[in-house]
Amino acid sequence: MKYFIPGALLVLCMLSFAPLVPWLGFYWDDWPAIWFFNSLGASGFQQVFAVDRPQLAWLFQVTTPIMRESTVGWQFFGIATRWINAVALWWFLSLLFPRWKKFAAIAAVLFVIYPGFQQQYVSVTYSHGFILSTIFTISLGLMALAARNPTRLWPMYILSLLLSGFVLFTVEYYFGLELLRPVILWIVLSEKYNSYGDRIKKTILYWSPYVLLLFGFLIYTVFFHETPRGQIRIFDILASNPISGSFYLLTTIIQDLFEASFFAWVKTFDLRRLIDLNPINSLIFILITLLTASLTYFFILRLETFYQGGDKSANTKQKSGAQYYILFGIISLLVAGWPFWATDLQLKLRFPLDRFTLPMIMGVSLLITGLIEYIFQGQRFKSLVIGILAGLAVGTHFLTGLTYIQEWELQKEFFRQLTWRAPGIKPATLLLTPELPFTYYSDNSLTAPLNWTYDPYNRSPEMSFLILNLESRLGDEITNFDPENKIQHDYRAKTFTGNLSDTLLFSYQPPRCVAIYDPEIKNQMPQSDYLPPGALLISNLDRIILDANPPATPPEHIFRNEPEHDWCFYFQKAELARQEGNWERVVELGDQAQIFMETLDEKNIDELLPFIEGYARVGQLAKSIQLSERTFQLAPVNRFALCATWDRIHNINQFDEDHETFKQLYQTLQCESQ
Repeated sequence: MKYFIPGALLVLCMLSFAPLVPWLGFYWDDWPAIWFFNSLGASGFQQVFAVDRPQLAWLFQVTTPIMRESTVGWQFFGIATRWINAVALWWFLSLLFPRWKKFAAIAAVLFVIYPGFQQQYVSVTYSHGFILSTIFTISLGLMALAARNPTRLWPMYILSLLLSGFVLFTVEYYFGLELLRPVILWIVLSEKYNSYGDRIKKTILYWSPYVLLLFGFLIYTVFFHETPRGQIRIFDILASNPISGSFYLLTTIIQDLFEASFFAWVKTFDLRRLIDLNPINSLIFILITLLTASLTYFFILRLETFYQGGDKSANTKQKSGAQYYILFGIISLLVAGWPFWATDLQLKLRFPLDRFTLPMIMGVSLLITGLIEYIFQGQRFKSLVIGILAGLAVGTHFLTGLTYIQEWELQKEFFRQLTWRAPGIKPATLLLTPELPFTYYSDNSLTAPLNWTYDPYNRSPEMSFLILNLESRLGDEITNFDPENKIQHDYRAKTFTGNLSDTLLFSYQPPRCVAIYDPEIKNQMPQSDYLPPGALLISNLDRIILDANPPATPPEHIFRNEPEHDWCFYFQKAELARQEGNWERVVELGDQAQIFMETLDEKNIDELLPFIEGYARVGQLAKSIQLSERTFQLAPVNRFALCATWDRIHNINQFDEDHETFKQLYQTLQCESQ
């Protein structure tokens, strides 16, 4: 059993997160971290994290030289850290409750597969999160060991204190769980001291160094360490109106605890996402769910057989053990959320707010373990319940992984299209967009691969490019659209400096291709609440280097092989040729893209505009008119862009003899009379 339980936990980890690894990539804060490693080296993380979490730099300096820039390596590393954290939890709970070791194994199973935290695939970022969680769990276990035998094991007590300090001053997520220590000490010391007075004294004695450490952390955080992260707001909320503030805090705590514990598991029964799956993924989901449920069922039964033979007290007092687990789980949950309740950060079971469940996973696992044992009768039925939960949780992770794959491919497509359209971009260029189509990427995320793509050898603290999303930046960093406005943006260890006049305004709303706005051509941009009229005038296509040699390419070892060219390749190359005035090239591309033109619909039919103008410019009026009429019929809203295009075409002298043709076309397109 010594190796059986860790092995079983590893199998569950692999079933949960490994099947999709070859198709996953970098997400959210992973991109900046990997780019900083590429650009600054491992030593650069000291500067990267200096602004908010300086101790975290030490971890990244150890891990990044090992995993380097491998998406597969980081995904497996993330799985390994979650597994090690689960093994550490099993070890700690076995120490804390030696009479109920079976429950420790079940809690570790639920920890591994916990479905409320859906950012496992953000592997660079959260592998370090699980490392810190493991260190914290080990610190709790070492403290429990030392309290049992302080004479012999005092070095473990010192090590526990050091590990606690490292975690506290590295990341703020776990400072609430520090309040579990007196509860743990009370449980451990109850084995040695029957007198409540003696137990209280010893608990205070052993806990006092941790209290001093905790106060030191709070004083450092509040008074000495300036950070852009959430500030403590709870006192202001309570002071402004004690009654409503207290009610707000209480309802927030209850709601967050319910979300993190029960609703996280209830959501696994919602299988509506299966409707959108293709048959292959549906089959994989069914197989992986059934396999996990079956393996977990037999694993739990095996635990019962083992502990019946080796630990009779656990078998005869299971209800008592369940009560201990329920109570300890509730206490753990009540203290775990204070880093977020104090700063008024909202926990939600959606990206990215589900990260606040991280310190709660242990408490949830303990609570669910205790409730299953206390409520349900019969070991086979209990095993079946846990098996069903495990199967659905692992199936949920699979479905979530598919959305990460979809976004990885979408993000890769964005950068490929951008490099097709803009082979080079002048340094100090701002890329501005009204909205982004991503869930797992922000403008901050995408700025890293943008610089990696267009300025791969820059090792200086000056950053050449920046992406800003008006949806989140309008009114903050972007207050108006005066071209003379300076833009200065701190990007941890690097800084972007530029002018608003040096901007490329772009849009990416699939199935539409990436579109860079040209104020002279006035090609349509998708409607957006975050696109004020003034924004349309600052897009400066002169920032594009048309003849860049070599042309920019995304990092090939990360993006892997470029897929076969589709419609957007021809559209981007046609837009580039149009900007160069190379109309013969536009027509050549149009002839090659005929099969793709037939697939366009009302959402993207206006992407025929450069080809419409290209065919007309080389004298193929019939082809141009045909494409124009099709565009208008599919989406009449495009008539303004079509009319503007034909105005430019009509002003070319060689078409004077085709006045009647133009007149009829203008009538068809409902343009103003020419």
